[in-house]
Amino acid sequence: MVSAEAKLIRHSLCKDDLDSASLQQKREQWETASKAIPTPEGVTVQTVEIGGVLCSICTCTDFKSDLVDERTGDKLENKVHINQRHTDKVIVYCHGGGLEGSAETFRVWGARLALCTGCRVVLVDFRLAPENPFPAAINDVFSVCRSLATVLDDVTQIVIGADSTGSALGLASMVEFRQHKDINVVSGFFLSPSIDLTFSGDSIVSNHANDKLVSLLVLKHYARNYCDSEKLNNLLVSPLFADLSHLPPILVLVDDGELLLDDAKRLNKKLKEVGGTCDLRVTHGLWHAWPLWGEFPEASTSLDAIAEHVQQLN
Repeated sequence: MVSAEAKLIRHSLCKDDLDSASLQQKREQWETASKAIPTPEGVTVQTVEIGGVLCSICTCTDFKSDLVDERTGDKLENKVHINQRHTDKVIVYCHGGGLEGSAETFRVWGARLALCTGCRVVLVDFRLAPENPFPAAINDVFSVCRSLATVLDDVTQIVIGADSTGSALGLASMVEFRQHKDINVVSGFFLSPSIDLTFSGDSIVSNHANDKLVSLLVLKHYARNYCDSEKLNNLLVSPLFADLSHLPPILVLVDDGELLLDDAKRLNKKLKEVGGTCDLRVTHGLWHAWPLWGEFPEASTSLDAIAEHVQQLN
């Protein structure tokens, strides 16, 4: 059963399109909207350079059992479980947004992740397309992972998190650093992953009328801005086609009405075929990357699932 709050949000959604606004105008709109929302209480956000890459680090300063709606100040009816002890795990988060938006637009989401998991959350402010095409963004994520322990104390375990187009960076990083002696990636989680920039999944066609938010036209636009068409099969661009053996456990959240449903399903299938562990959770009646859309019951449930997944090796 979809909650009343989720139904209202879904009803308000419109499919993304290529309007007349310039990318710079869109970035300014995204930044302005993000900065209007204060960081949730109990979390500090610092801008730090890691491996030559600017990052926003979300750190819990005071664990609370209740989350507060930053818009109204009211306590939320749907509580997110808070781990009451600090952890030596760090979440390196690769944000979506077509690889064209900044980490600032994911600050509140990063703070919520920090609150629900007890982990420090590093939002990688990687170089953006189209000004900095492939491999700029993935190289930045690699640099952050390699240099994390030189900047943050007590980093013994790294969790890779990502949503949408950022998932291509996240999954490629997990492949890059598997069984790495100095970079201990212990798990990953992906929200509505876009990990095949050739867009060959069946749901790209079958869910055309069902996806309330994402269009193939826009997905292809992002892909063209990120890299040349002959590179779309590159394993760092479309890591779904990489060798996925020996990866740590992965959690995948996706809705059954998404264009990108088959990216998630194929990832689950490929991981299990090579003996990996994948927890694929498919919802119904929601939309692309729904946990990022504020506080409502389904978002809280998703945060609980992420917290449980991240903490399972503690």
